[in-house]
Amino acid sequence: MNQFEEYNNRLDKNICCNTQLLLQEIVSTKYTAHYKELFIESKAHELLLCTLNYIEGLNTNCEHCKFLLQPLEKEKIILAREIILQNLQEPPTIPELSRQIGINQCYLKKGFKEIFKSTVYEFVLEQKMTKAKLLLSQNNKTISQIAEEVGYSNTSNFSNAFKRYTGMFPTELVK
Repeated sequence: MNQFEEYNNRLDKNICCNTQLLLQEIVSTKYTAHYKELFIESKAHELLLCTLNYIEGLNTNCEHCKFLLQPLEKEKIILAREIILQNLQEPPTIPELSRQIGINQCYLKKGFKEIFKSTVYEFVLEQKMTKAKLLLSQNNKTISQIAEEVGYSNTSNFSNAFKRYTGMFPTELVK
């Protein structure tokens, strides 16, 4: 088992793809000596920023969504994020997700936007594209395998979505 496979086997599926990508970059750096130290320090700062943004969302005072002042309701929105991360290949629809966590769709959408500063759809897309970048950087899967792993049955739809999100086609990132 190589270093990447070992890393992926130990990876917690509740970690967002942004954090996974940063950790992958640290594990697979080709830098040495002083450059490696500088690179890891910069990635550590990015990880800290990612974590602080997440914590800030959890600690938001929820001025716009009064229902989130109730701890149980806030926990439901956080649970929704975890469900999405665990089912990224085939995330539940908003109606399915709202049923799973026991909250109405309107509250789910408003609460998610309030806590995580993005819509449910934007979050899912960001996580899928970031996971795709992570998988592309590992160079051990084909683009069609990666497309399937992030929930696209059609490789060309994946390529177009990736291009819209990142500004480049997956083949350009592999080179």
